[in-house]
Amino acid sequence: MQNKKNFIFDLDGTLADTAGDIRKYLSMALADNGFIVDKEKIKIGPPLEITLEHLLGKAGRQMSDKIVEDYRKNYTTAELSLTKPYPGMVELLKKMAQGNLNVFVATFKPTASALIILNKYFDGLYKAVVSPSEIKNFNPCADKADLLNFLIENHKLDVSQCVMIGDAKTDITGARDVGMLSIAVLYGYAGADELAGADLSAENVDELEKIIFRLCK
Repeated sequence: MQNKKNFIFDLDGTLADTAGDIRKYLSMALADNGFIVDKEKIKIGPPLEITLEHLLGKAGRQMSDKIVEDYRKNYTTAELSLTKPYPGMVELLKKMAQGNLNVFVATFKPTASALIILNKYFDGLYKAVVSPSEIKNFNPCADKADLLNFLIENHKLDVSQCVMIGDAKTDITGARDVGMLSIAVLYGYAGADELAGADLSAENVDELEKIIFRLCK
């Protein structure tokens, strides 16, 4: 398990707590299209298309494009005042940079949305971000393995030196599907049962830091 040097982080629920702003602007988009939902029922992590189908069923599939368009129009122009890095995360990435460890970001957010958060809080602390925006004809129901394979191929990474870090089941199954080690962060949005297949797990950022630096020895 050692000699790892490429660490791929999920964004929502891993690098930053983004739930407040996602729920705020998605519930606004839903209301604008005639759907009133309990914000707390909006699941953070999956692609929006899947979230809408879970919330609205057939109506979610039919109205998905319009709701997502309205949501992203508001989200990408907002201050995102409810979004913050998890305590200790910026310091962890700085230590990783000092240790010559490579940090990448793999997220289902479009690149434009991801960069609002990454440039505000993590500027200069990651090498690249990969999202569905970079992949032609990306299937919103696809596993994160598609993003990881794209990242591996485009940055010529040795998968045996890579680790996926995330808070969602798709992070763990995606890593498994490409033969990559996975770390589940239990402070994010998924329940521990969803993350049971992870190789390692961390209750908080301090514990995550210890695991990362143990893996790179």
